[in-house]
Amino acid sequence: MSKNKVSFRWAFKEFIWPRRKIVSFGLFLILVRSLSGLVLPYASKTLN
Repeated sequence: MSKNKVSFRWAFKEFIWPRRKIVSFGLFLILVRSLSGLVLPYASKTLN
């Protein structure tokens, strides 16, 4: 019984590339979440 090796290139072409719109939207939301975490410290700095 032989096992098929799964490469990153195969996984990328098979799973990620067909769903690139969803993946890019998810990365955009991660970026928005990270930037929104900086808003509160910046806003409280201007209140001092």
